[in-house]
Parts: sequence; C-alpha cells; structure tokens
Amino acid sequence: MMDVQRTQGMWMRACELALVLQLVSPYAAECAENDSVVVVQGRFLLHKFENPIGEETYRIVRVSDTLSVGMNFKFTDRGVQVPLAASLRCAPDLTPRSFAIKGKTSRSSRIDDSVEVGPGMTRIRDRDRWSEVATTAKPPASFEPGVTKVAPELAAQLIEVDLPSSYSALRDSILTKELSILGILHRAGITIVAGTDQSVPGHSVYREIELYVQAGFSPQEALQAASIIPARVMGLEKELGTIEKGKRADLIIVNGNPLEDIHNIRNVEFVITNGSMYNSSELWRSVGFKPWP
Repeated sequence: MMDVQRTQGMWMRACELALVLQLVSPYAAECAENDSVVVVQGRFLLHKFENPIGEETYRIVRVSDTLSVGMNFKFTDRGVQVPLAASLRCAPDLTPRSFAIKGKTSRSSRIDDSVEVGPGMTRIRDRDRWSEVATTAKPPASFEPGVTKVAPELAAQLIEVDLPSSYSALRDSILTKELSILGILHRAGITIVAGTDQSVPGHSVYREIELYVQAGFSPQEALQAASIIPARVMGLEKELGTIEKGKRADLIIVNGNPLEDIHNIRNVEFVITNGSMYNSSELWRSVGFKPWP
C-alpha cells in the first residue's frame, strides 16, 4: 500500500497537471491538425523569503489524439536537492489515460508511482508492484458538459483526480436507484421542485432537469418542475412561473425545442430580466466562462 504522504503528493500533482490541461485545451484544439506539436511550455521560478530556491518547468504536447503535459520540479530545501518529475496523458476531452510521478516529495520522502487508465480497468504501479482495479469511473465532463465551460478559477475545484475505486460501479447503481425512486414519487403525484447545490454554476440546474427526464418525467414536466411548480410551492404563481400577460417577464430564449430534446435547455441565446434583454454569450464571457455551445 502507498503511504498517505506519497499518495497525497501523487494525486495533488495529477490535479495540478489536469488543471493546466484544462486551461490550455482551447489552444491545443487549434493544433489538432498536426501529428505532433508543442502546444505551450514555460517555467516558474520558486522563491522562499524572496530568495530563489529552484524552478518548475512544464511542456504540453499534442501527439495525434493525445494531450501530454510534463512537469519538472527542482528546488533546494536546506541544502538538500528535491527533484520531482510528473507526466499526464489525456484524451482530447481531458479524460485521463495515464499518469506517472517520480522523485522526491520532501527532503526525506521519495515517490515512484504511475497509473494507466483503460476501459473498465485501471492499473496502478507502486514502485515495482502493479495492481489492477476494476472501475467504471467517468470524467465529470462526460455527464456534465458544463464543466468544460467554467472560469479557470473554478476548474481546480471541478476537475478532481481521485484514486480509482472499485466503488465506482456502486455509485452508478446508487444513482440509477435514486432516479428510479424519483420516478416513482413523480408518478405517485408527489410534488417535485427542481433544486441544485450549483456544483457547476450556471449549468447544474440544467443537469437536474435532464436527470428528471432520465427518471421518467416528460420534458414538459421536467421544465415545469423548474418553473410553475416552484412558483406554486412559494405562493407566487400569480407573479411568475409561466409566460403570461401581467406576470414578471424573467425568461430565457433558447435555440432549439426542449420538448423535443431536453438538452436544448442549455442552448440559451438571450436572457430577459427587469425589462432588458442580454446576449447569453456576452454574459458568460463577462464572468470568465466559455459561451455555450
């Protein structure tokens, strides 16, 4: 078993590399035509109490359909050299394929581990020992595409590089059971009000509505759970919840019919509120997000 300190160092470094890929992925996409190209590279100088103690260099390369980022971390801690090298390979959608790290995490701690991610199986190397873990873990972007649109300041919180787990399949089965229960409650006439903790700001409520359809709601019923039904629950149905003369004109204009495909709720073109119309793309950019789609 990997000790706690080495494991934390390994996955913290993987998170950093994943964040770097998230930030530069738009530039990487522009280089997709080339078989092999350096997307970006650079260097950070490390200081302690205004004194230089080392440097960290990084280099991101696109090779065919793979993005690779490598980092080399070198600094001196009280006269002791602390070198550390790490590399992360990802698919174009940032789904991780492999990660490796080797060197020192402190003056006295060493690390030499790697991970290879394959369909339904993850291989983990702890020094010279390999082990395999069955997993159905999915990258967040595979079920919440809004993850790829967030501002860079939020990316580190949403792109979680965690240890592969045999509980991944269990988590999927729990979600399936929860959706089944939700459908049963809905068919029994229980009032369902859309709600979300906004794990992906500006997008999570879309995911909530999409899940309602997955649970058996009709697209219209799912939309009502986020409009007229909460208005009724709060006793505000005479002011909002539907588009009617005399009601508050707070609404969105989407490109596409969500009654035909509930995912069209994400294609917001304009937002109308307080008597003004706003371009959705401009609103996204104003807070550092990427416009949809």
